[in-house]
Amino acid sequence: MRRSGPALASAAAVGAWIAGASTARAVTYAIDPARSEVRFRIEASKHHVIGRTHGVRGSAVLALGTLSGARTGEAVVDAASLNTGNGVRDRVLRGKLETNRYPELRFKATGFANEHPPAQQGDTWRTVLLGDLTIRGVTRPVALEMAGRWEGNALRAKGSTEFKLTDFGIEPPQFLGFLRVKDRVRVDFEVVVVPGPR
Repeated sequence: MRRSGPALASAAAVGAWIAGASTARAVTYAIDPARSEVRFRIEASKHHVIGRTHGVRGSAVLALGTLSGARTGEAVVDAASLNTGNGVRDRVLRGKLETNRYPELRFKATGFANEHPPAQQGDTWRTVLLGDLTIRGVTRPVALEMAGRWEGNALRAKGSTEFKLTDFGIEPPQFLGFLRVKDRVRVDFEVVVVPGPR
């Protein structure tokens, strides 16, 4: 996969958040692809497969410096951009994701799993973001464990989640006819969210 669904899965997430305190002005923030990345890792017989992409975009309504009351949030990964560093393997993964028919991996935030503390400038916060992940036309709920902080008017966050390929109707692929990857995928992401639509 050139930039995998999962991965994104990810990534994607982060743009999701945060909208602000009642006294703060809420504005549209967007993921900065140049400073953001989604990665995935799948274990296989005697090795593992790692893919990554900067092909992630998304937006959210936020208020500067707060983590309360996520209003809207969505992240989208260009599935065909997932890159494992091996052309043959990338073609197999793109085929499994059916990127011609389903070009995007999409995460839509639905809320936080627990109460989270208010975030001040420079403070690191941790939370669990809940949402719906769509891969190859199948949508499943996921939970993203996240940490991040405000840096000026930008929000920098990173996190991860895990899921099974078969949950999305995808059979784990084989390479060279005998190397089979496992069902479980780990997705990690780092994103920077800045003011303004992208």
